[in-house]
Amino acid sequence: MPRLEPIRDTESKWYLPPSVYARTSLPRYVLGAGYVVSASAVRPLFQAALETPFFYLEDIFLTGLVAEKAGVEVIHTSYLMTMNDSDAGLCKLLGTVSAHPLTPDKQRTIWRRLRNDSATSGCPSPK
Repeated sequence: MPRLEPIRDTESKWYLPPSVYARTSLPRYVLGAGYVVSASAVRPLFQAALETPFFYLEDIFLTGLVAEKAGVEVIHTSYLMTMNDSDAGLCKLLGTVSAHPLTPDKQRTIWRRLRNDSATSGCPSPK
């Protein structure tokens, strides 16, 4: 996970003013499609969150600032993904834990297709 620079473009949805975050690079973090957290990490993350000033970009807050303060290792996985219709292949989705953004109708459509054995019979087994 590379360290990214804060977005300073005032027109951006993810604009981060220097008054909120003065550092020139963000902590390493993972996108907030979903998180799988070990039981042993919950208490240190919770305690560190109580001691960390509020930050409105939750993925940077939790998996970056808080995890860094708690000394919790963060690992990216492709099983939690951001997707759009162009990359929503059923084989890719078989081993996925979480995907977004999806409308409720799209979620139901994908769920019905994934439950249809013939639609996924040619897919390799998820690892």
